[in-house]
Amino acid sequence: MADPPVTRAAADAPIEVAEGETRYAGAMLLHGALTQMGVWSVFQTLGASVGRTALSVAQVVGLVALGFALRLRSIEGFKTALRRDFGRLLGIHVAPAVQTLRTRVHALAESVDPAELMRTLVTGWVALEPVWEGAYYLDGHFCPYSGGRPVPKAWNAKRRLVEPGQTDLYVHDASGRVLFFMNRPFNDQLVKGIPQLLTEIRAIAPRDQPIVLVFDRGGYSGPLFRALTREGIGFITYLKGRSARRRCPAHHFVRRWWHVEDPATIQRPRRVVYRIYEKRTRIRGAGLVRTLVVADQDAQVPVLTNCRTMGAAKVVHLLKMRWRQENSFKYLSAHYGVEQLIQHDATRHRDTQLLANPRRRAQVRQHITALQTDVVLIEAELGQEVVPPEPGTRRRLTRELATLEGRLARLEQRLARTPATVPAATLTGSATRATLHTDRRNVVNAIKIATYNAERLLARHFFRHYRDPRDWLTVFRAVLHLPGAVRRDGDHVRVTLQPPDPPRVRRALAAMLDDINRTDVRLFGTGPILRFELAE
Repeated sequence: MADPPVTRAAADAPIEVAEGETRYAGAMLLHGALTQMGVWSVFQTLGASVGRTALSVAQVVGLVALGFALRLRSIEGFKTALRRDFGRLLGIHVAPAVQTLRTRVHALAESVDPAELMRTLVTGWVALEPVWEGAYYLDGHFCPYSGGRPVPKAWNAKRRLVEPGQTDLYVHDASGRVLFFMNRPFNDQLVKGIPQLLTEIRAIAPRDQPIVLVFDRGGYSGPLFRALTREGIGFITYLKGRSARRRCPAHHFVRRWWHVEDPATIQRPRRVVYRIYEKRTRIRGAGLVRTLVVADQDAQVPVLTNCRTMGAAKVVHLLKMRWRQENSFKYLSAHYGVEQLIQHDATRHRDTQLLANPRRRAQVRQHITALQTDVVLIEAELGQEVVPPEPGTRRRLTRELATLEGRLARLEQRLARTPATVPAATLTGSATRATLHTDRRNVVNAIKIATYNAERLLARHFFRHYRDPRDWLTVFRAVLHLPGAVRRDGDHVRVTLQPPDPPRVRRALAAMLDDINRTDVRLFGTGPILRFELAE
């Protein structure tokens, strides 16, 4: 089906309504949430453009956002969409073909700065819903690359192997809401990206609210801990290394509790209780750091923090809430495809990266560890009294010990001469590496994240009436896929949804629609007022 002819610039085109049945009517519920989160207005404020076309910026962004909400996952996924049905969600008779949409999205990405877009969106989101307890959750998400360019490699935790790809760094809040993300060159570890993430956090955080960074062991660094403390920034993370494996006596643990009132989540206020032993641990580069050892069944989990006045149970609970960020990654990957590298153009440059020397790690260290174990065993045997002493035992053990210690000294000298890092070119066989371009992908991912947050916002509204924590997200996801009809009714647009079969879901949805209708949701924020109802 051919696209409608281009007649005028769409920015000045009036919003009309194409009436009729559509399989995607449920997705129109997101219009209100996207408007509330300022998605349409931000693109307008930044002067976004989709080129010379009859489509407006709001229609292109809306088409992409609602398509992602319906799990198309990528621009190419629109090949499987019903274009007439999608058009009714946007006030047009037929949605553009995927080739046209691809061109419009490309023009959109060219017209805005992805970093400024994300920053402006997040500023509005935080004003709408403040970051609970000032806790910002930091982590990386690996995006695998399957092309033929010499893209840097990194650890893919999902597949548990090293492969080419790109690492994105994310910031969430305690509810699982995505605040923003950024790309790191050469797959830098989280610890190297935290200063840049902190700059972005400071730009959106209220001045009167303390900032607490929560991250896993990927951000572990004594110098970083010292720098954050010096700047008045709180952090909560896990202790690692030899100190983390030391067990504390059971009688040292004390019950600590915190009354959680979490306005950013659907959970009711409750009291959380943990068994905690508090001490201080000396960290290289940071000095003595507050340590909270949590007794979790048979395990002991040590937690590091510089939040001196924060209650111990609160510190532990904030760290435990990292599971929401992990669940968010799983959801975004499964339903929104945020790990997809939709841009394959790249810039080649000389590879100056230094990588860990595999010879040092694999060949030398293993031998040293084995010899150290043998030395310890012989020393232990020498320390035992042999009664009655066997003839020549001590002399034999002393001779073996001297031999092992000589071998150990030579290996340690060899280890000292072996460089810890080597140029990447000596391992990869290539003197160049490729840096993938990300401008278009970052704009698309910003729309994906906005849609994901809008879905979460609307789903929490649905939960107020459904009240079943076991499957509320799954049920609401099905609501977005309900078919229905779009009709013009005077100055309003009436969206009639086919009711779901389960009576409980139907009642909850009807109550939510009544709430939405009282807010006067408009098509793209400025168009006709939307009215939602269930079919008889």
